[in-house]
Formats: sequence, C-alpha cells, structure tokens
Amino acid sequence: VECSHDRLVGVDIIRQFVSTEDRSRVQQIINSNDEGIYEITARTATGRTFPAELRSWSGELAGRPCRVTTVRDITHRKKTERQLIQSQKMEAMGTLAGGIAHDFNNMLAGIQGNVEIIRHQISPQSAHQKRLSIISQIVKRGAKLSGQLLGYARGGQTELCGINLNGLVEDTLEMFGHAQGQITIETRLGPDTPIVSGDRT
Repeated sequence: VECSHDRLVGVDIIRQFVSTEDRSRVQQIINSNDEGIYEITARTATGRTFPAELRSWSGELAGRPCRVTTVRDITHRKKTERQLIQSQKMEAMGTLAGGIAHDFNNMLAGIQGNVEIIRHQISPQSAHQKRLSIISQIVKRGAKLSGQLLGYARGGQTELCGINLNGLVEDTLEMFGHAQGQITIETRLGPDTPIVSGDRT
C-alpha cells in the first residue's frame, strides 16, 4: 500500500492520483451520470503512472447522494494484451512469409525450366553452358532459402547437418565469382577448419 487511509481523507483524488492529461476527462465522467468503463492513466502517491480502468456511478452515503468511483490497476492486463497482439502479428507475418515463399518458388521453377530448355538447345561445348550451370545453382539456392522461409513460417523448422565451412565458401564463390569478369576473388581458407553443425542454407 503506497498511501494510507489517513492520507487519503480530504485529498483531491483527481489532482493527486490521475495523470495531468486525463484529469479533465475524469472530472467530466465523475460529474456525469455515465456509468461506462474507461481506461485512463493513473498515478501513485510517489508519482509512478500506470494504466487503470475507471468506473463511476451514483450512490448514497449517510443519506446523502454521492458519486462512487473505482480505479483498478490494469497493468498486467495491458501487458497480456500487448503480448497477444504481438503473437497475432507474428502469426500474420508467418502466413505472409508462407505466401511469398510459395510465389517465389513458382518464379524459380519458371527460371529453372527455361534454363534447362536453353541448355538443350545449345551445344554442350558452348561457353554459355557454364553460365547456365551457375544460374541453375543460384536457382537451387534460392529454392532452399524459400524452403527455409516456409519452415520458419511453420514454426522455425531448420535442416541441421554437418557443414564443411571451406566447402561452403568455395561453393558460394563458385556461384557468384563469375558474375563479373573483371572481378578477381582470392581465398585463404584455414586448413584445419572443423566441421560445424548448422543449416547449410
């Protein structure tokens, strides 16, 4: 208890225990016959503010009409509401991510299909075969990323396996190293890099 009964008697409750921005509104509610429930920002005797629920109704005290007003601390309820809203947002984001991943997979399938058609239409010795192979690898990587996105949308599923980091770096450079002929990539891979457990994508 932050304020004793003796300290409350005769005190201007609105000025003492209602935040500055809500004082006029609370006064109007108390002065009216409105018995609705309102959310306000209240303050403690020490000045700490907190969300509260206010309700006021007509009553009688010692044969005289009066106004009975209750103020209830709803800090915990508001926190729970925020957590619920955040949870709903995450669920909506998961649904959205799933839809995007599905559409992205369809686009990648179209790219891969056209790559295969072109590969069969040109000579196996063509210099373009190498570039088409790189495109195909990038498409497969994109499909893996999309699959991972779908996994997160469904609850954070991942594919853990042993990964040779040097091999992963080399594979990645193989995909992107031929994007521009004027770019030279140098690698210095650690000879004793251990195998790690993770999601390769």
